[in-house]
Amino acid sequence: MATESHIQLKLDAILKKRRMTKRELARLADVRHTLIWEMCHNKTKRLPLDKLAKICEVLKVEITDVMELVACKKDAS
Repeated sequence: MATESHIQLKLDAILKKRRMTKRELARLADVRHTLIWEMCHNKTKRLPLDKLAKICEVLKVEITDVMELVACKKDAS
């Protein structure tokens, strides 16, 4: 079996830990609520870096706190 990696976003866990809503973060970071929702549910297809930077600034976290590289096994078939 080969391994393949993907990016896992941890934004939902950060918001839950801080008891902050997705709408509140969207308002504070001045980004669309749908982008925050997509990030929290790992449905993001395109992530503008300026928006990610703004989210990190508002939450006072590093990019590595928001995302991680996860390895998953892939069938060789």
